[in-house]
Amino acid sequence: ITGLASADDDDAEGERGGNSMGAALKDAWRQSVEDSIPSNATPQQKAQIYADAICEEFEGKGEKALQNRYNKHRSIIESMEGRFPEMHRKVIDAYENAMMAATGNDVSSHAAE
Repeated sequence: ITGLASADDDDAEGERGGNSMGAALKDAWRQSVEDSIPSNATPQQKAQIYADAICEEFEGKGEKALQNRYNKHRSIIESMEGRFPEMHRKVIDAYENAMMAATGNDVSSHAAE
């Protein structure tokens, strides 16, 4: 993925515990996103598609599920920060808003942990 973390990053929740099902689900998610990217998409457009897909992953989740989703996509989210800061902010905002909805608390510093 141009400018974003690779599929080989080892921070997936399933890969940490040796859970091949978790790794397979991450691969399936990534493939689904890749399939939605037009062949002539610019790096900015690819980042937008990934950001939108990550934001969708946060919708309607509880606190623990949100944390798991954030950790699952951490490498992609972090790689957006330098090259696509507006996409990074979009993902962080979506995470924080979803976490506030799930917990009723202000979590503005939670995603940076």
